[in-house]
Amino acid sequence: AYKQRSEGDNRRHTMHVQGISHWAPANIGPYSQAIRIGDVIYIAGQIALVPGSMQLVEGGIRRHCRLVLRHLDRLIRAMDPNTQIRDVVQGVCYVTNASYVAEARREWERRTNNAITDYVVVPALPRGALLEWQVWAH
Repeated sequence: AYKQRSEGDNRRHTMHVQGISHWAPANIGPYSQAIRIGDVIYIAGQIALVPGSMQLVEGGIRRHCRLVLRHLDRLIRAMDPNTQIRDVVQGVCYVTNASYVAEARREWERRTNNAITDYVVVPALPRGALLEWQVWAH
């Protein structure tokens, strides 16, 4: 839980989901899933891990997109209940195949206010994920 921030509050608040939960996946590395400094929330790259099992969701790129976007929204709301995925101002989506960009873009546009997003094709992602998103919300 985080206290209501006051005007000019630039303190750093971090979140580490360390145990298996059912609302967001646990860390798979030595990093914070979310950091809030003032009014800006930075969410580290998220992949399509099913929180309760920490296994990748099955079913292809659309299911990966939808689960990752749900993780992002839950992490954003945990950092600030008044902020949600529609408040994302910028994102980076890493995909392991250029053919995934179109579906990732469709799901992004469906769930967000179509914030600035870069799509980057990479040779591999952690745990064999098909895509990973990291975002900044305000």
